[in-house]
Amino acid sequence: MRDVGFLLPFLGCVGGWDVARWACFALGVSIMDGVELQRRYAQGDRDFAGIFQWKPEGGIQALDGACFWGANLAGGVFSALSLRDCDLRQCDLRNCDLRDCDLRGANLRGANLMGAIVDGVLWQGAIVDELTQFSHEEPEDVYKLAPGANLAGKALRSAILEGADLRDADCGGADLTQTEAFGVNLGRANLRGTIADRGRWVEANLAGARLNQFQMREGRLDGAVLVRALLLGADLMGCFCAGTQWQGAVYDDRTCLPESLQNPEVEGLIKIGPGRSLRGVNLSEMDLTGVDLREADLWGADLWGANLWGADLSGANLTEANLTGANFMGARMVGACLDHAEQENTNLVEAIWE
Repeated sequence: MRDVGFLLPFLGCVGGWDVARWACFALGVSIMDGVELQRRYAQGDRDFAGIFQWKPEGGIQALDGACFWGANLAGGVFSALSLRDCDLRQCDLRNCDLRDCDLRGANLRGANLMGAIVDGVLWQGAIVDELTQFSHEEPEDVYKLAPGANLAGKALRSAILEGADLRDADCGGADLTQTEAFGVNLGRANLRGTIADRGRWVEANLAGARLNQFQMREGRLDGAVLVRALLLGADLMGCFCAGTQWQGAVYDDRTCLPESLQNPEVEGLIKIGPGRSLRGVNLSEMDLTGVDLREADLWGADLWGANLWGADLSGANLTEANLTGANFMGARMVGACLDHAEQENTNLVEAIWE
């Protein structure tokens, strides 16, 4: 089957389409065009092992955006086809001939490409995960969904991220517009400046995520967990948030919360800003870089391990606050009161006191 991709187009050019069909029959190869393949898939067929895809009139046949999720395409010949943005999740692509295919933006999560011929494949922006199998090294141009992944600034518009484990990932500035992300795990992830308008993130885990300047307009966050998430300057206007958990999430005057969230404090959100009463609040391990907390009352607050680099705490009351391991490097502390505050391993280097 590995040489069929070269043999049949040659026969088609030399002897015509009838000759190519005869050769397919003699070799026991199933041949169909992209329309037929998609029609059969839509009807529930998933076994296309050994199929030969070729456009007899010449040129590149496009299957862009087609869905073959879970299909058996093992041993198939797809050389020189355009499969951009195709849904190939959990596909069996073993021993396929994918020479010169365009797989840019294709979703290959959980796909098995062991033994596939991939010479000349365009991979840019294809999505893989820890379950995707390659015979050789993973291509450099793919976007891998995994804990701690670096997806900063990446274009993942309309991507299917359902159930992906992206804990601690850096997605800052990424384009996640219209993504399908049911149950995605973005715990402690960086989503600063990310655009996710009309995204469907139902039951997503965003606990501890940094969502400063994050934008999701008219999205779905039903059942999502945003416990202790940072929402400074975030825009969630028009989002559906039935059953969303907000306890300990932090927001400020710039944050645009969903219209349905009428009483943020009742839902457990914490609003920070100049002059705010924040007595006893838990802000431990939060990234509060550059925040304005002038004259804020932080008596007894828990700032263990928090990052307040460059923050303005002029005149703030930090009496009896837990500042263990907190970083105040470059913070403005003029007139701040730290009486009886716990300061073990607190970084006050270059803090401004006058």
